[in-house]
Amino acid sequence: MLSRLTDKPYRLIGGAALIGLWQTASVFMSDITMASPVEAFGAAWRMICDPVFLKEHMSISIMRTVLALMLESLCGFFLGVLAGRFEPVMDFLEPSRRLMTSIPAVVATVLAMLWFGMGSVMVIVLSTVFIVPTVYVNIAESMVKCDKTYTEMAFVYRFSSLMRLKYVYLPAVYAALTASLVVTTGNSMRLVILAEVMGAGEGLGYVLGISRARLDMPTLYGCVLISFGFVWLGENIIRRILRRRTGWKKTSANSAA
Repeated sequence: MLSRLTDKPYRLIGGAALIGLWQTASVFMSDITMASPVEAFGAAWRMICDPVFLKEHMSISIMRTVLALMLESLCGFFLGVLAGRFEPVMDFLEPSRRLMTSIPAVVATVLAMLWFGMGSVMVIVLSTVFIVPTVYVNIAESMVKCDKTYTEMAFVYRFSSLMRLKYVYLPAVYAALTASLVVTTGNSMRLVILAEVMGAGEGLGYVLGISRARLDMPTLYGCVLISFGFVWLGENIIRRILRRRTGWKKTSANSAA
């Protein structure tokens, strides 16, 4: 990772410039509105080294994100495959898709708190509702563009549903699915933190909200830094996993052919 950064020095320069602007702004602004980089990084380090924070807050945010990502990926994938194969299903789901993509996140959070209470269920459902349409649309469009030769071949040779899924549909939507996973991982993490700020009693977002209420700026900005690292790390883990699985796509496509 270090060699990658040194190969592109402008990234280091850009990061240093942001920290410099941050430090300059903290000098001219009040302590109750902005913490300095030194204070924020110090608070973030203390929280990361705190077993209580890791157990009672960070681990819960990670668990919620993983569950939400799994649920929204599975729902979006299967709904997209069905919509791509059967046009009436796509027409039936279109009003729901438009509703989920047009409702503001704050409004949805308030409604989710009323319906599911404050806790993990609300956080996971809220993240899923906003992310499923992204996965669904990408998968459905890929299914529509799928080569009809493969689907006809599967019908002629009487492929089972499982064989069609493995050798026809998955290779057809692989590119769209992987692209969606990279994007939705970061978005899912952001939504989880947002929901925790507004309606949870534990988690990284909860700590951020409490810090804001107490005007504890070092802890608040420390939570912001941890949130950034959380999203960045999650996206990079997904990218690495997908890169290692690229060979599966080629193998499956060759088997289907």
